[in-house]
Amino acid sequence: MPGSTRHTTRFVYLLRHPASIVRSWHEADPQARPVEEAVRHTLHYMRHLEESRRGHEGLVVRYERLVDDTEGELRRVCAWLGVEYEPEMIRYGDKDHGEFVKGIGDWRDKIRSGRVQRGRPLPAPEEVAEPLREIAEAWGYL
Repeated sequence: MPGSTRHTTRFVYLLRHPASIVRSWHEADPQARPVEEAVRHTLHYMRHLEESRRGHEGLVVRYERLVDDTEGELRRVCAWLGVEYEPEMIRYGDKDHGEFVKGIGDWRDKIRSGRVQRGRPLPAPEEVAEPLREIAEAWGYL
């Protein structure tokens, strides 16, 4: 059809150490999210992500690398998506995005700082809760 643009679906899988995901989700509201609930809740999402990874080719981006080398990783993502990298992509604090909505991702002080924050140290293998071990292995963390 003249003038139409064909788009290709491209998946980008953002992985983070499963124990770090749990810890972050728990710390966002420790009273309402005890650690056991945080494990159960976040593992549900991690399993769906892994199911998608097994069924669809995609680019794997590790959170730990993204916060350590933000520009390099975003350039890699842009190349995968076929879009041009722009330095403004990592200067998200330069614009008012309105209120951040509470949910899975960060909506508190770190994101409101307007700049990428360093990641926390990875947990030692013995610190990974048993229910998280299988997904941690599948993602190459154990």
